[in-house]
Amino acid sequence: MVIMFIVASSCCMTWFRYVSLFSYVKLAVTVFKYSPQVYMNFKKKSTEAVSIYQFLLDLTGGALSLIQMGMIAYNYDDWKTFLGDFTKFGLAVLSILYDLIFITQHYILYREPRYSHLKEEDLRESREGLLQGEG
Repeated sequence: MVIMFIVASSCCMTWFRYVSLFSYVKLAVTVFKYSPQVYMNFKKKSTEAVSIYQFLLDLTGGALSLIQMGMIAYNYDDWKTFLGDFTKFGLAVLSILYDLIFITQHYILYREPRYSHLKEEDLRESREGLLQGEG
């Protein structure tokens, strides 16, 4: 980013181009942000430590973004603008795709939690062991 800033300030690149490059960075960050979590959920066969609400809200945001782009394209009768902003369209589609993967993992694939409930007998033995170790 520092190199691009120097290039932009030396008039080899417009400031608009410089700022628009950040949208591509955001698109790449989205891929690197979600991919490890999808992999870890697959590896653990669980979504136990993941809050599903953030993905439900993210799905809503991605869908509303696509709807907004569609309404603008319909209103101006210019469907080229729908795909014209590649990063906005790509970010919306990518977010929706990852959100659907997370929702599928949470509600369908790994529905049952992996932890097991301790029996009362195991709890009693554990407490007794701790109490005997204190003396």
